[in-house]
Amino acid sequence: MPFPAADLGEHVYYLEWRAGGPEGRISRQRVWAFLASREGVTPMRFYTLERGEDWAAAAGDPAGLVSLSATTLLPYPEGCEVLFKPAGDGQFAGEIPAGACSIQARQSGRRMEIRARISLGADTLQYDEAGLLEDGRAAFRVPEGYRYQFRRR
Repeated sequence: MPFPAADLGEHVYYLEWRAGGPEGRISRQRVWAFLASREGVTPMRFYTLERGEDWAAAAGDPAGLVSLSATTLLPYPEGCEVLFKPAGDGQFAGEIPAGACSIQARQSGRRMEIRARISLGADTLQYDEAGLLEDGRAAFRVPEGYRYQFRRR
């Protein structure tokens, strides 16, 4: 769901994933902020919400999202931007380059590398993300063993 947040980027979206379908519990929430394109690449920054439960009704009340800003969100560190490039047929492909993004997990405190690939089309979004621990083991895969595929209705 798009919302205005000029301090975050040119195009900003609130996303939430729900377990088991549209009425399921929220399993993750993110803000994606697309920055101005430069040299054929459009960077996109990830943000997470400090207290996600405070925003549980955001998808049903887009007006409430306007209070989200650079001061109320937690940004992923530098290097964790997804870099989008045109991929033909109106598609855009983006990824975090291998080795570029290192974070410390808020809940476990573990250090991990984040890898993500995203494909955007006029009516589709495909999304893969994984966290790899320093010893190479997977901390998580989103989704577990499958790729998320969203289609515009």
